[in-house]
Amino acid sequence: LTNPEIAGVAGDFYLRTLTSRNLTIDDGQTLTPRVVPNVAYPPQSFANGTGLKSSIAGTQLHLQLATYDRYGNNRSVASAEGFELLLIGPIPTATLVLTDLANGHLTGEYTPTVSGSYSVVLRGNVGLLPVHGSPFSVTVTPAGIAPTLSSITPTAESQPIMAGVVRTYMVTARDRYSNVIASGAAPIKAYLLNSNDVARESRVVDNGVTSNWNSTLAGSFKLFFESAAGDNIGTSPILLSVFAAFPDVSRTTIEQNAGAVANLPSYFIVRVRDMYGNLQGTADHRTSIAVTVTPAISAPSLTQATGSADVKVVLTATSPGTYALSVKFSGAHVVGSPG
Repeated sequence: LTNPEIAGVAGDFYLRTLTSRNLTIDDGQTLTPRVVPNVAYPPQSFANGTGLKSSIAGTQLHLQLATYDRYGNNRSVASAEGFELLLIGPIPTATLVLTDLANGHLTGEYTPTVSGSYSVVLRGNVGLLPVHGSPFSVTVTPAGIAPTLSSITPTAESQPIMAGVVRTYMVTARDRYSNVIASGAAPIKAYLLNSNDVARESRVVDNGVTSNWNSTLAGSFKLFFESAAGDNIGTSPILLSVFAAFPDVSRTTIEQNAGAVANLPSYFIVRVRDMYGNLQGTADHRTSIAVTVTPAISAPSLTQATGSADVKVVLTATSPGTYALSVKFSGAHVVGSPG
């Protein structure tokens, strides 16, 4: 009884607490035995700390393990060799280092960079008994958006686009560890500028969700996708070249000169537009235009410069008078015809 006894070890006395007790033996002597904790028992040991809670990728997480024996005695001395710390998740299972604080406590730390669901396993080496509460479930979410690692699909437009045609884009937002950020977790600013850098349209779109864009106005445009901080994402801005849609007779007009003089050539312009009012200069329209003058005069001549939406109609009336003019495009009267 003069030496420390280990709690729970059978002998002349069986003590489970660290409370000092006076013992009286047959000869009347009073002794005070000292009892020290038994070996660490994982199911009676407890862990806490940020390493057992959900966090953000790239955050250093810490945990601490307080060791107890099977009778609930707090150990003043612990051995890191008696426990192991495992991290199981979207990465290969890793065994992490535990540090002995020499006071019955062990500490560990880890910095997850891959998002996903993890199990943090704390257990004893012998018998693999888990620490109280182990395994611990930890969810790691992506960090903030990294614009240069994020992407736009498609990355660019290789061909011109017809006015009114819808183009679909999707932003895939990633953090600095290339984790894909969940849909709706990183709002994206998107806007369309014309060649004079005047905004035609702006909106907020969700990452991971397709957004539809179209321009009814022909010309050159830049489509921007930016983070909340104003940084361009991926290949932003995307350059768009929009050309006029098919000719629309209901938007095609006659623009006549001031008048005509007998025996001298006069002209008027047929200005071809699409359904959105864009000048349609991508095709030769002369074969689609039919001009009739009453009373009849010599056949008019039609000219059209390359890339122009204007068809110049030249005619010569030999006699003064009033003439009826009919201009049709693909068989239908243009705006202002007959006149």
